[in-house]
Amino acid sequence: YKGISSPLLGSMAENAVLFFVYNNCKRALGEVPGGPELTLFQLALAGAGAGAVVPFVLTPVELVKCRLQVQNSASTVAGFRPYK
Repeated sequence: YKGISSPLLGSMAENAVLFFVYNNCKRALGEVPGGPELTLFQLALAGAGAGAVVPFVLTPVELVKCRLQVQNSASTVAGFRPYK
């Protein structure tokens, strides 16, 4: 299980952001506790909204993580420019 902590933390962050945005989208579409359920179309809109927002949050983090991994594994390659 060596090295599992980084992907596990990334997955936890992704799910946390996804559900946070999904719940906020549902509230914006009119969901109230104890009220009528949202329609399937409204739930699909909330899911699409959450799916559209998550990449804007997580892509920069993944980019830095990938560049740091490459920098650590390929620092001896000629012509390699390290990430600063």
